[in-house]
Amino acid sequence: MEFQRVVNMMEVPKKLGVEPELREIPLDDMASAILETRKAVHGLRRKKVKVAITGGMRALGIAVLAAVLLTEWEQEPEVEVYLEGRGVALSVPNLRKLIEVSGKCKDIIEAMRGGSPVKLEELAARLGRDRSTVYRRLKLLLEAGAVKRTRYGYQLTPLGLAITGF
Repeated sequence: MEFQRVVNMMEVPKKLGVEPELREIPLDDMASAILETRKAVHGLRRKKVKVAITGGMRALGIAVLAAVLLTEWEQEPEVEVYLEGRGVALSVPNLRKLIEVSGKCKDIIEAMRGGSPVKLEELAARLGRDRSTVYRRLKLLLEAGAVKRTRYGYQLTPLGLAITGF
């Protein structure tokens, strides 16, 4: 019979000689959870980081993963998912390579950074681009949930703000 050692995740920081920082992340809206989590990891972007997603709060785990993927790291972090009760970790492939919509539309996102709604014509003028080109990219951002349409124009959502780096 093969035995596996079960890892108690509460002991890991002590063994590594680090002091964990506890933060409360609201989970009533995933985009807001991602924005708040990204703010929490922002200061770590120049450090070597290993991210472990574990425990019963899967929504928080997803928010952490999304925040990690949206952060520009000097050294790409290793991401692992621990299987509950099994003491086994799965490595997550580098998902950053798969996420390119925000890169394709980064100029539009940056032009909307102020947070106020912007009309399509004004956005096209700011970017010096054709109105139809800007509209097509806005449509991609709408579908991704990074932008919403209001009666005053287009506006970044919390997810869009997380992409800009707030």
